Amino acid sequence: MAFLFCSILLSYGCATYHEMEDVAALDADILTGYQERKISEGKFWLIYTGLSNDDPETLKGFWFKRADELCGPKNYSASPSQKAGGSYVKGTLYLEGEVACMDMEIAEHNSPKNYIYNPKGVKYVIKSVTTQSSEIDSNTAVRLRNALNAALQQNSLQPEGHAPASAEIIVVVQRYRLRTGLANEMLGFLSGKDYIESNVKVARIGSSESLKEKEIKTSIISQFSDEYALRERHTKDIIAFLSGSGASNEK
Repeated sequence: MAFLFCSILLSYGCATYHEMEDVAALDADILTGYQERKISEGKFWLIYTGLSNDDPETLKGFWFKRADELCGPKNYSASPSQKAGGSYVKGTLYLEGEVACMDMEIAEHNSPKNYIYNPKGVKYVIKSVTTQSSEIDSNTAVRLRNALNAALQQNSLQPEGHAPASAEIIVVVQRYRLRTGLANEMLGFLSGKDYIESNVKVARIGSSESLKEKEIKTSIISQFSDEYALRERHTKDIIAFLSGSGASNEK
């Protein structure tokens, strides 16, 4: 009904959010709304067409609304451009541009809505792995970064060749404890736990904007634990977080 009302009052401008095909039957000379073309997996060319007297900011809002539906809020990179006329649309004002989706898990975190696009194979790059305190050996961060880099590659979470990454990882080791060999051998579980706790943040490439973030603590009680075992377990927990399968935590 809203579409019909708008078709009667075109001279005053009446932009409503809808798919282009929804109004095609009303008047073949008036085609407004959104349409998209899939470029590749997770990438779309999105167009929102309006009339010359429609508010450009309103049309821009509609364009981004459709991008949200395709990928999820804040889960894409996009920069639409505004144009007038066009041979392939009969509206006189439109916005168009590429929408590149990122991680579906991030979209589901922002809203329970089921999105149209559910991408697989999100690729990460490590931006930094550091320690929060000078009391933690800096080599701990270096070794963790090497282990994480190898795990990303092993789990196909790194881009191949010159392909761009989807997001970057920032890791800060906040707490770390490794029992000495003597205490471990003599007292076993009575000597406490080995543990490492890190803040893991996933951010947009080239931006500090957090897409998802979690405190990940890994601990081992076994008297046969060592630095390598703790680091490998913590790396697996980080990979589980990145892939959306949770973390194993204490073992």
